[in-house]
Amino acid sequence: MHRAIQWLTILMLSGAIAACTNSSTYLKKGNGTVASFENTTYEEVWEAAFKVVARGLTINERDKRRGVIRATEGIGTSQYGSISYGQVVAVFIEESKSGIIMLEVVSENRSFLETALTTASYEEDIINLVQATLAGQLQRSQGLGS
Repeated sequence: MHRAIQWLTILMLSGAIAACTNSSTYLKKGNGTVASFENTTYEEVWEAAFKVVARGLTINERDKRRGVIRATEGIGTSQYGSISYGQVVAVFIEESKSGIIMLEVVSENRSFLETALTTASYEEDIINLVQATLAGQLQRSQGLGS
């Protein structure tokens, strides 16, 4: 029994350390879900993406010139009722020479244990909400996870 408690304590501590040390800074472009936008401006896509991300996550970095938004979700209860160490999210926006705006969202669980147990991701949610915002269909009460 004592040994089981030791292993459980080690497992919990390693998860807590992973949750504290991982951040969205390691998320790289090229590993996420991508959407393209025509007949809109970089400015409009940037503003829509920023509003959507800021509605449900904590913004850690925003650089409009580089087209980068990095955010995190805090520790809480996951959709499955277990403890969640949250998500880290990176949004990349760039305009092609032809004027098409590319939006890429990369999202991962902070804890490697959660990654193994769940596949929840904000990638499609953020893209769908940005599309709705640009189409003028997003309600004030809508946000991530709603």
